[in-house]
Amino acid sequence: MRKHHVTHRLLQATILVFALFVFTACSKDKSDGDGPDTNTPQPRIASGFTHNFMIKADGKLFGSGENTAGQLGLGTTTTINVPAEITSNVLMVAAGSQMTAILKRDNTLWTTGRNQYGDLGDGTNINRNTPVKIMDDVTMIETGRSHIVILKKDGSVWTTGLNGSGQLGDGTRVDRNTPVKITEGAKSIGANGNFTLVIKNDNSLWGTGQNVNGQLGDGTTTDKSSLVKIMDGVLAASAGPSHAMIIKQDHSLWVCGWNSHGQLGKEGLVTLWAYPTPFKIFDGVEKVRAGTAHTVILKQDKTLWATGRNNLGQLGDGTNTDKAAPVKIMDGVADIAAAINHSLIVKSDGSFWAVGDNSNGQLGDGSNTSRSSYVKVMIQ
Repeated sequence: MRKHHVTHRLLQATILVFALFVFTACSKDKSDGDGPDTNTPQPRIASGFTHNFMIKADGKLFGSGENTAGQLGLGTTTTINVPAEITSNVLMVAAGSQMTAILKRDNTLWTTGRNQYGDLGDGTNINRNTPVKIMDDVTMIETGRSHIVILKKDGSVWTTGLNGSGQLGDGTRVDRNTPVKITEGAKSIGANGNFTLVIKNDNSLWGTGQNVNGQLGDGTTTDKSSLVKIMDGVLAASAGPSHAMIIKQDHSLWVCGWNSHGQLGKEGLVTLWAYPTPFKIFDGVEKVRAGTAHTVILKQDKTLWATGRNNLGQLGDGTNTDKAAPVKIMDGVADIAAAINHSLIVKSDGSFWAVGDNSNGQLGDGSNTSRSSYVKVMIQ
């Protein structure tokens, strides 16, 4: 009887220790605070001028649309309207006019496509139709029309490619075909067209490059070839070719630059007019992306909003009518992207949807028909 009692006690102790181990292990797997679980990969998207990319949760990268310079990285220059698998283990993609930057999960940077100005950063000016490795220890990438902005693990920012407007931020107007370091102490980056944005560790926003439309937001319309400070208290920044969108730490959205079709998103603004000083238009914003003259906004409640030009249905509201202020498009959206005249989203269920210009098959729905309502991307 005593032996049975001791055995029973030992069994209880063993179960208790095992339960404690499981609880501790599970607790360590959870992310800190209220943020998302960074251990769980999420589907991601990116839009080039006329090509799109979709990253599945398993890290497989798919692309569709224009491929005349090899920007899809498929080993061909054939344009396609159904997404094809490109590579695997991908964390992030950024796409410019006819070139693409791919960040893998091992933090290596790869590029493909047009290389006329040294856009790809591989030390040549030779186009590539398959990705080539550029550097290690990269945590974030953004692209302009023909330049790439790179954020490394140590907080340094590097740029390569076209520099005619000073968008590389190295103090010159000389194109580069290998990345050049322009600053340190950065936590995030943004780029589009011919300008670059950098958020430093103290949450200050800086910009360089083309500024003819006031897109840098420094209160002038003068181009810059080195980074200039724009404002403090910034959480994230994104850009269209001629306008910038800034999310402050309180999740309010501020905008500046060109307002040709209402892309700045405020009723009463003059169209075809430059606004070089940022002003507030919206609250509760999680992410923002822009095309040439339209802006797509993801709010914290996962609702999708859009404003600006809509000639090809790029706002996704079922019409072709421009909007001067954001209109709600749908609920349940997890991620957004936008390019020249089209938009791309990931829904909360992980599915990919696209809208707008489809002249190069960039929407990935198997056709070349432009859409004014979102259609599901044909990806398995």
